[in-house]
Amino acid sequence: MAAVVGEFVDELGRQPTLGELLEIVALSVPSAGPVGEGLPTPLVLRAKVSGRRAYRSSRRSEVSELNDAVFAVCGAVLAELLEGLAASVGRAPRPKEFAAAVLEALREPGLLLEDIRAEEVVALTASGPKLGPRPARGDVVAVPLDGGGFRLAVVIAHNQFGTAFGFFEGVSPLGRLEDVRRDRAQARHIYSDDLCIRQGVWSVVGHDESLVEAFPPSLERFYRPGDLTGPFGAAETPEGRLRDLTEAEAKQIGVLQPGFDPAPLCEKLQRILSQQNAT
Repeated sequence: MAAVVGEFVDELGRQPTLGELLEIVALSVPSAGPVGEGLPTPLVLRAKVSGRRAYRSSRRSEVSELNDAVFAVCGAVLAELLEGLAASVGRAPRPKEFAAAVLEALREPGLLLEDIRAEEVVALTASGPKLGPRPARGDVVAVPLDGGGFRLAVVIAHNQFGTAFGFFEGVSPLGRLEDVRRDRAQARHIYSDDLCIRQGVWSVVGHDESLVEAFPPSLERFYRPGDLTGPFGAAETPEGRLRDLTEAEAKQIGVLQPGFDPAPLCEKLQRILSQQNAT
């Protein structure tokens, strides 16, 4: 867990709270493969601290502001943890077993949190909230904007990168399916998660699988320039094929922009859409 905390510090310039670290862990649990199949999605981790008190953070979480690196590091840590658990119990770990393993990882020497000493955490529980059904390919969703109105999008696919949405330009005053204009489909999909839909924050307002065809068939995920990518970033297919982006592609996609996020959490994506509407 120290590596996860280190990435958080590099991005935000401070230690994470216990609540933020647990939120990162819950969001980073590998959903693909057999080792994670025994865990609910999304996962909720709750802690008890010394005196058997329920933990509450006094700071607003900034997890939605993080870029991909923290979640990638945490996902790798959790994959190793889950594989070790699965090997020891002979099956996919269950929530109680996973919570116990995370609690042990929190007691790693030198792990520093902003609001509490890790050794003060005496218990962890893992559970899944009651959520609505996962949206289907072709579902049209309405994303509410802060200034009023809605942005409309179609669900293109679910894969290991998240949920791919195809957004349509323009603001729908009432968020109706009839407001979708196929000729205003954006140039590329956007990866996020489907939690805002399953929690009822974003509404499914209709279904039309033909709208998926308004978007390019490629479902690549895009990365900023870095040690493992070319000078203009890279693109990866769901099958794992990686290629370097050209300079023209990088400018069109926006990977060279400060703060580019290849798969913003749905709350962050909603804020981005609201900011775009306000300008």
